[in-house]
Amino acid sequence: MAAPEAITMHDLSGIWGFNKSLSDDPEPWYKLQGMPWIFQKLLPRATVTNRITQTTDESGFTRIQTYSKMSGGFEFNPEPYILDGLEHATPGGIQRVRAEWVDFRRPKPTNVRGEPIDSYLTQGWPEDSNATTWDHVYVHTKNDNGGWIVEDVWGFSLIDGKRYFVTRSLMRKGEYCMRMALVREWKGPLPQP
Repeated sequence: MAAPEAITMHDLSGIWGFNKSLSDDPEPWYKLQGMPWIFQKLLPRATVTNRITQTTDESGFTRIQTYSKMSGGFEFNPEPYILDGLEHATPGGIQRVRAEWVDFRRPKPTNVRGEPIDSYLTQGWPEDSNATTWDHVYVHTKNDNGGWIVEDVWGFSLIDGKRYFVTRSLMRKGEYCMRMALVREWKGPLPQP
């Protein structure tokens, strides 16, 4: 289901599911990451649901926590994002993640290396003439063990006239560079405790 207008980048809290028909095929992505073959084949066929919570901490930084569950009951490690522009290790220390708000209305927004963000990540987002604040999230993830770096931009996009939560990703590993877009559809609000 398309995302309601009330759901914005400033409150993503809710339950989201991947729309496989609107997303790019992730199997080549998983292969380049060096994921075991069984997962390369299994994950694209499974139904994955994200439970996202978004809060603001005592320092005023946005915190987004993603809990992913695959059909069959398998749960992935939680993915925490602190939008403070600083590097944080993921649980288990496997990856280092830097996340921050980005404003594409500014001329030439830059990545963590001070370079302009790749045009694949910055184009294709609808312009909101009412936007008064930062409306996209930029995430830089580095995995030294796998030898790859991923840059993501999260935002809302219109597809066939419907509004979806989209992640555009660019992965670099050695001489290889791969692009992928994942489209999430709204499943509903989080259950009340």
